[in-house]
Parts: sequence; C-alpha cells; structure tokens
Amino acid sequence: MFSFFKAKYSEDKVKYFEFFKQTLLASSMAQKSAESMAKQILDDAIARADRAGFRDVITLGNSAVKDENFLLKRLKAGLTREDILGFLNRDYVLLVAEGMLTDAHRFAIYKTLVEDGKSTQEAVRFLRKTFLYCDDSEKLHQNFQGEDADIYSEFTQRHENWRGRLFTMEIRDLASGYLTYSGMVRELIRNGVI
Repeated sequence: MFSFFKAKYSEDKVKYFEFFKQTLLASSMAQKSAESMAKQILDDAIARADRAGFRDVITLGNSAVKDENFLLKRLKAGLTREDILGFLNRDYVLLVAEGMLTDAHRFAIYKTLVEDGKSTQEAVRFLRKTFLYCDDSEKLHQNFQGEDADIYSEFTQRHENWRGRLFTMEIRDLASGYLTYSGMVRELIRNGVI
C-alpha cells in the first residue's frame, strides 16, 4: 500500500495519512478499517481543497487577518493574531482533514453510546461534555449557546498545549463542573489559564 501512496500523494500527504491512521488505530479501530478510513479522509480533504481552490495553500491566515470583521470578532473572543496565523497558516488539506477525523471519532462514540442504550440526547450531552466543539460561536445550536456555544477553531492549539500538561482525570474532574467542555474551556480562556 505504501508504494501506491508514494506514487499518488506528496510526502506531506503520506505523513498526514500515517497520522490519521495512527489516530484511528489508537481509538481501537482495526488496522484495515483505520487504513481505509484514513485514506477516505485524506482523499475527501484533498477533493474539498481542490473545489475551494486551496490545495497546497498554507497561508489562509495571512488573508484572514486582513478581514477586519473576522479579526475583531476573534480578538474579542480572546484570540491573538498569532493564534489565528498559527492555526490557519497550515496546509488547507490538513485543516479540513483534522475536522473530518474529529467528526468521525465523535460519530463512532455517538453510535456506540446509542447502540448501548443511551438516548440520542444523552449521547449528544456526553459528547458535548467530553469534547471541545469548534466552529463560529455565533452559529446557533439549538441546545448549546452562550457559554456553551462552539469555540473558534483557532483556539485548538492553545487548548491542546494546556491539555497536554494535565492528566485525563484532572481534566474530567474540572469539566464535571460545567454543562459542556466548551463552556469550561471558554471560562479558562477568559481567566487566562488557556
């Protein structure tokens, strides 16, 4: 399979595939399924990048910070210009694929919870309590608004840096005091912890 990838994908895309595959394997997915899903995610992300005209683009952040409305909303939320540039000035294919990988992981957990007897509402509440949800916080979600709304994607690197310094149980204990994980992260950002 690897020689096929070398012929079809650039060196960076092969590295993305390996990262996606390892991430899926870490979530207890079988080897063949992980390879298949990693390839599908990579192919879909490349196709989306091609449709958007952003394949091999790594400077979206430079353009984004020139949009005053875009920049001001994010600065008001607590982001810095460096946060925005650091997140968006990466390969567009990787940005898209990371979101798809996250969605696939959440869906697998959601499906397992529902198959194990949880209601769809209980499964959604569990996911919202366990994961950071990133999107434009002004987009309305019927049950998660205000403090519990999604957080701008540009916060993910700061969040990952913070999360990497803690044990899973510490994070779980901290999150228990909030309706959603995003609500906890939003308060930690406001308090300068993240």
